[in-house]
Amino acid sequence: IAMGKESKNPSCRKLVHLVRRSIGHFTRSPTNSEDLAKVNVNGEDARLPRPDVDTRWNSTFHSFGRHYMTIPHQTMYYARKKASMTRAQSRKVKPICDNIEVTNKVGELVAVMAPAASLATHVEGNSTMLSVAFLKTTQLVSIGMRDEVVVPKGPTNVLARTSAEIKQFNADRRAGKRSEPAIVIDDRVVHGEIRFASESVKRARLRGSGYGDARSVTTTKVSEEGDG
Repeated sequence: IAMGKESKNPSCRKLVHLVRRSIGHFTRSPTNSEDLAKVNVNGEDARLPRPDVDTRWNSTFHSFGRHYMTIPHQTMYYARKKASMTRAQSRKVKPICDNIEVTNKVGELVAVMAPAASLATHVEGNSTMLSVAFLKTTQLVSIGMRDEVVVPKGPTNVLARTSAEIKQFNADRRAGKRSEPAIVIDDRVVHGEIRFASESVKRARLRGSGYGDARSVTTTKVSEEGDG
């Protein structure tokens, strides 16, 4: 999926379709995109969604990552949109941001794609050393052998956390009080949280062989935001 290919997992294909349809709601309509851009959640503006491109490496990962990180903004966007609709019309609007279970799965999907995207970033250049490519591949195998993933942190739904909690989270992150795993989405370091992978992820994880002590490879932890 990180490389723009289609998953053989029916549930995953359905989830990918839902995310792309949700992204298309904004990318196909300048008006919807402008309305989303006006939404501000605790001082943070929305990073406008953008579609993935099959021929561009890591495009799907960055597209879905951006979309996931704007879930709070989308929640407010749809709340305002429904306010101007009749009750019958609002019932027909069912964005994925209103379903916490689905948004959590989107976050997990982004987390599973992250190590593959990191590997692709390091090996796509002609000057990449074989030793670096091997190390990154070993790290990918190591991550695939674990039962947990690093999921981008942040409220998956504005209604799921109080305003005070969100403000405190942002304040702690800016003050560098949190030392957490991180992934890079569009050159932006996004802090993450460790979650146990779902059973479907466990079944689909990589089963490497011949990599020796691959399980001992650790990932870098980032304590503050940077340019990646």
